[in-house]
Amino acid sequence: MKKLLSFALSSLMIYFVIICSTACGIKAGEMSVAEEVSLANAVFCEIEFENSESVKLKQNGDEIIVSGSIEKMSDIQKNVFGDESVSHVIVLKFLFDKERTIDSFEIRGSKTKVYSTDGSVENYVGSISDLLDNEPGEDAFCKLILSANTKQYTLKATYSDSTISLLTLTIDATLMS
Repeated sequence: MKKLLSFALSSLMIYFVIICSTACGIKAGEMSVAEEVSLANAVFCEIEFENSESVKLKQNGDEIIVSGSIEKMSDIQKNVFGDESVSHVIVLKFLFDKERTIDSFEIRGSKTKVYSTDGSVENYVGSISDLLDNEPGEDAFCKLILSANTKQYTLKATYSDSTISLLTLTIDATLMS
């Protein structure tokens, strides 16, 4: 009788785990993040930045890979971008978690920049509201113009409920001359 009860309890626990996993939409080996990253165009100081047609982006959970061929910036784009060591850029749209309020966003590459509601954090460059491109009532997002000369970035979003989301961006693309 004890074996039968133990078997029934074990079976019930297994079914419970399967039902919970299915209800949450989690598939085996798949990691889900609330943030979405896509290719975009951006205007900075009245100068347009856009990706080459051959640039591709693939997001798999918290890993983002940019591939293809990235064209060199024009002289005016390079002037506006403000860093003479950068010759190629990618433009991304970063959509934050729709269910949470963004508190800080850290971009870590060859340089680290932090946009936050707290001006005393290390590497602070501006308020989180300065970074966001959305209109009131829209989901929070920003457009990023990142150096393609830097091959890996870590994008860290911290929300007001202390939830932290860490995404890794790898640029595996050819830089055209």
